[in-house]
Amino acid sequence: WPETDVQPGKGNRLNTLFSQAMKTPDHNKKETSLELDAIVKAMEMENRTHDFYKGQGKNAIYDAEKRFYESLSAEERGHYLALVDYTAGNLWSNWA
Repeated sequence: WPETDVQPGKGNRLNTLFSQAMKTPDHNKKETSLELDAIVKAMEMENRTHDFYKGQGKNAIYDAEKRFYESLSAEERGHYLALVDYTAGNLWSNWA
């Protein structure tokens, strides 16, 4: 494996997207149960892929391979956390 410098983005693009959306939330809009179900499903999928990549990294033979899977795992964790922030912000705004 060639040496590479892989830096996880930590979901920065998604955090920016959700942060911008939350700056001007529509407090009159209520999420439907289907929308919330879709977000919960996405969160489950992010967790599964995080765990998969983390496991692949633990089984990696080469350092570059390990870093690659660790990077993918970190990206998935960032996606999950962005969804957590998004749902927490939307659910909280509905209580206001």
